[in-house]
Amino acid sequence: MDKFELLCLLEAISNYAYDIHYTAKGKNFYADHLFSERLADVDVKDDFIETLYLGESEDAPESADIARKVAELTPTLSENTQDNFKKLREMIVSALIGIENYKGTKGEEDLLGSVAHILQRHNGLLYRQLTYTPEEVRNDNEDWRDIVTPADTAQTLENDKWITIKPHGEESDDYRRLKLEDGESPKEAVERVYGKGQKELFRKSEYESKKKDDKKEPKKEDKDEKYIDISKNKYYNVMEMVESYRGKPEGTYDLSTGKGKNYTDGYCISFHQNEPDENGNYKSHYGRYTSEEYDKLTNDLANKYDLEVNVGVFDNEPEVSFWTRDKSLAVEISKEFNQHSYFDVKNMKVRKNKDYDKTKNPMQGD
Repeated sequence: MDKFELLCLLEAISNYAYDIHYTAKGKNFYADHLFSERLADVDVKDDFIETLYLGESEDAPESADIARKVAELTPTLSENTQDNFKKLREMIVSALIGIENYKGTKGEEDLLGSVAHILQRHNGLLYRQLTYTPEEVRNDNEDWRDIVTPADTAQTLENDKWITIKPHGEESDDYRRLKLEDGESPKEAVERVYGKGQKELFRKSEYESKKKDDKKEPKKEDKDEKYIDISKNKYYNVMEMVESYRGKPEGTYDLSTGKGKNYTDGYCISFHQNEPDENGNYKSHYGRYTSEEYDKLTNDLANKYDLEVNVGVFDNEPEVSFWTRDKSLAVEISKEFNQHSYFDVKNMKVRKNKDYDKTKNPMQGD
């Protein structure tokens, strides 16, 4: 890939992300709307041209030529937003490969390295966002796989065992992939991520196991998937949705709609705990959770206590937040999850948890 095609591909990525931003619809509209806007953050055209063209004493490409190439590289939108995100991820991976293979000056490599940092982060976010069918390969670009997957680990990755779950019930078209840990049954995996008591809908097959050296045609009954109904859970990709509120004004926002909440009474509380380092000091905001664990805690508390689920932004750190009129419940949750405090809406006061251990949940700046 030459530098002109790379420039145009980066433009196409930004444009296509905004196409998704404007056309997303359905029950996950607002989350997809915000997420795609974040993925569009690759506007480096000016720096790219000034460094890789003018810096090489070359004329800059004309806008008309760039526009024609960008149009050629931009995929057609489909009605399915998740399919559009998959196309966007393929474009991002292609750009990452182009950057990896580009040979230039130190200045050019420095600029492209910063672009690669953004793109690889976006690739990771899309990896967490997307669900792939058994027929799809999670990363089907062999050139990129060769870059990020050492040969001595490829066999282990391809032998991972997965099941497919139906988060919104058997009749839903929505499905998600769940990796089985060592010796874990499908039932145990679902209970680990989504809690106990979920209704299971088993089909004929056992879990699938992809083996690199297994060329045999699977038996007919093995082609059926095993689905597990966890339809009482309402919230998915919560960590990613919450993170999209970074930079918003301080306050409380409805997790599902994004609208600001203006409570006049009750209490706001969270389970969120920051990650401490070995000395009990603040290390990171989300580091102690996986995306699945964050989803599980959100759904468990919302279902158990019938809580309203929101996003609270404080000191530019967004986290999941619940609202309740029950003060004793707010106190109970603050103690169970070692919270620094909960918020008394009516009196506009922070009520501190006297049992709070800051070494296990340190605040940023402490």
